[in-house]
Amino acid sequence: MISAIHDASNSPTPTRVVNVDLCGTVDCAGRGSGKWQVLVHDDDADPYLIEGTEENTTHVRMTMRAAIEALRPFSEPRSIVARTSLGFLVQAMKEEWWARWSRNGWRKKTGGPVANRDLWEELLKHTHIHEIEWR
Repeated sequence: MISAIHDASNSPTPTRVVNVDLCGTVDCAGRGSGKWQVLVHDDDADPYLIEGTEENTTHVRMTMRAAIEALRPFSEPRSIVARTSLGFLVQAMKEEWWARWSRNGWRKKTGGPVANRDLWEELLKHTHIHEIEWR
């Protein structure tokens, strides 16, 4: 459930850089009730927050959901700086691990299935038109 939605009429122009801070939390170690948040900094508008919750989830899933929801409002190409404390997500996107996973039928080097395939595929649908710097 998204509790704040960005008004598309205030979207930044393609020459602007959009900064997004991603956060995912879970009530307990492992699986539990989770929350994701995105703080969007855009030169053309005041910063705004997008957030939501999910049950029976993980920190990784919540942070990936934050990344997806951060990109969803932007249907036109943008330069985006995405900041997250989840090093795994940053490294996977910078090194394009998803390309190898996709070629291998969404299997890791060890042969096991890639966790969170549903979110990886959804995230990739939103990343291909943007220039994203993952930090």
